[in-house]
Amino acid sequence: MQDIEHIYPDIYKSIFDDIDPYQCPSIVYLGFENGLFEGFVSGYIFNAITFYMQYAGILKNFRGVKTLNLFREGLKAINAEFPFIMCVIRNDNSPALRIALKEGFIVHGIRMDTIKNLYVELIKGGG
Repeated sequence: MQDIEHIYPDIYKSIFDDIDPYQCPSIVYLGFENGLFEGFVSGYIFNAITFYMQYAGILKNFRGVKTLNLFREGLKAINAEFPFIMCVIRNDNSPALRIALKEGFIVHGIRMDTIKNLYVELIKGGG
């Protein structure tokens, strides 16, 4: 078995090509169907009852209807361990914001990074 810091960059790069993949989360949930890797959710423990979801993604060939189903399955897996899930989504990522709001996340705030990208902070409580 390999440590997550060795395999996570390849998992990340299979979906994203525009964000630095060299950060290493403490927890990664992988999505599979019929033995095929479809996507992932990564993040870390924010506190004893809250998971901070840092990245979530699905392979391009599985996007569409499966996106929502995989996201729901990821949320179920996380909620089995943590009653609360936090995340930030860039304000111009309308599809991700719509999915998060539809799945029960509520807007908690906004923040701006050092290069002036605006992010919406969201939280989902309960399971």
